[in-house]
Amino acid sequence: MTKADIIAVLDSPDHLETLYRSDPERFRRSFPDALAQHPDSLVLKIWQERLKPLSETASERQPLWLMLSVIIVTALLFRLSAFSIGDDHLFEPKLFFPLLLTGQIVYFLTRLQPQAKRVWWVLSLAAACFLFSLLLPEAPPDSYVRKLFEPNNTDADVITLSRIHLPLVFWSLLGVAFCGQNLQSTVRRMQYLRFWGETLIYTTMILLGGVVLSTLAIALFHLIEVDIFKWYFQNIVVIGLISAPLVATYVADVLTAKQPKLTSLLANLFSPLFLLLVAGYLVAMAIQHTNPVVNRDALISFNGLLLIVLAITVFSLSDQNASKQPRWLMLVNIGLIAVTLLIDAIALTAITVRLASMGFTPNRITVLGANLLVFIHLIGLLHGYWSTLKDPGHYARLEQWIAGYLPVYSVWSIAVTFGFPLLYGVF
Repeated sequence: MTKADIIAVLDSPDHLETLYRSDPERFRRSFPDALAQHPDSLVLKIWQERLKPLSETASERQPLWLMLSVIIVTALLFRLSAFSIGDDHLFEPKLFFPLLLTGQIVYFLTRLQPQAKRVWWVLSLAAACFLFSLLLPEAPPDSYVRKLFEPNNTDADVITLSRIHLPLVFWSLLGVAFCGQNLQSTVRRMQYLRFWGETLIYTTMILLGGVVLSTLAIALFHLIEVDIFKWYFQNIVVIGLISAPLVATYVADVLTAKQPKLTSLLANLFSPLFLLLVAGYLVAMAIQHTNPVVNRDALISFNGLLLIVLAITVFSLSDQNASKQPRWLMLVNIGLIAVTLLIDAIALTAITVRLASMGFTPNRITVLGANLLVFIHLIGLLHGYWSTLKDPGHYARLEQWIAGYLPVYSVWSIAVTFGFPLLYGVF
């Protein structure tokens, strides 16, 4: 990489960002020469500020105290929610994701310091969503998951669907807070997806460590005949459950932001394995003559598989050097998407037949809509992967497709979360 490469893409922010991601160190070495040749370039002046090393106070210390404050407030609110429902419950499950995601929203709004106007409307929408989660009636326990395709109780199904999609609405608001003034930027949206992949991984690691610590603590106190099981779970475990993702948020945002490769590494590792799994699953279905039209469990497993494969194929592109993926890995992802599209086509056929034969219900409408959204997204991914395989210069278009499709999921989650309860009058 030379100064000529940088100067050649000055008029294209996305290509300039892609060039930087391809080799940050060489970009940094060539940048001073490019700036010396074009000292009046506003783009290069902005990049000059971006490439300056941040001080510890600006990059680590201030977010640490901010996150500690968010963790303390969020954990206390979550723990106090248990007192309002009696001693038979450890916590109020419906408040977990609203409290967690609201805490993350506050963190990024404060950390990135966007315009005051944006802060207020994002916080107002988050507060409105939180209030909605409190006002939404409770659904009977047997209406969850197992009853998703049984029209026994329309109100209960609508409430269940609303609660399932509400975290996605908060997730969209968190994306707005994360992107800040660069909400329309493809690069920033991809950074948001990369951040979430890293956060999920670090959360899992922290929780696994917490399981080991909790088991050891209970066992040690048991040896001296002190029973701390109930107290430990009501306080330490409950607080730890909501604190772990917040700690992971700080780790992904500050401590590992410079080299976020773990997500793409795991995605690339599991891509071949999932290709074998999905292909084997299709063969087994054919041998067993499984019919998803009448087999509700098969249809549910289809939808879960679609989401996992979509995440894997997207996260495999989250590395800064994803445009230089090996050819064999691109072929694996293409094969994985193609096989998954076949499964999605089967699922769409099954749910269409169920709609035609059994009628419309909120659950069937939701499953049909979600499958259509994922099907369209996967088709775009397949086309983007194939184009990138033939010409690596099309990688930016693939990123644009992934990032540009995110608002579609946001609109869908808003429609299901708020539209269905209003449409079916569950309040």
